[in-house]
Amino acid sequence: MVQDRFDVRVLDTTGLPDYRLYAALACADLVLVPTRLDNAWIDAVCDLFRHDHCGIFRIHDTLNPSLRLLGLLPMMVESGGSGAGHRQRFAKLAAKHPQLLIGPVRASVPVGARAGSGRPASLRIYPVAPRSRRPLASGAMLWELPATSARAVWNEIRPSVEALADRFIVAGFRT
Repeated sequence: MVQDRFDVRVLDTTGLPDYRLYAALACADLVLVPTRLDNAWIDAVCDLFRHDHCGIFRIHDTLNPSLRLLGLLPMMVESGGSGAGHRQRFAKLAAKHPQLLIGPVRASVPVGARAGSGRPASLRIYPVAPRSRRPLASGAMLWELPATSARAVWNEIRPSVEALADRFIVAGFRT
């Protein structure tokens, strides 16, 4: 059996309702929904949950009762002046569906990094220095890179990664 060979399998599919999504949800234990914070993506995520044939809730109710939702993980969140729309949509999503978001992020981060203040996990757009791309391509971990910018990015995303790891542990998986 395939499940005897792996501890974790990651199935990355489109969020569009089709046979790939149906098959992935039918055999999954956990679902993580990375989402962008533009209106089109938010509408697609609603369809992902409520679609009549292959929505997460439908698959859970009819085909896979062991399917559990880890949550929504907002990705590529813009910050600064150009990210005002993202911040508003993120706040609206957090207010309307707090149970779907991953978090709150932990406050135990290295000195100099942003501490989690009960905010949901998210990953914003990070401009990592071009000199970091070669070591990343070789398999080096982000926090091990000599580039200061890469370590700074890790210090910012670490609370969100830890919040996601907490969800895995709560779901019965060890990280």
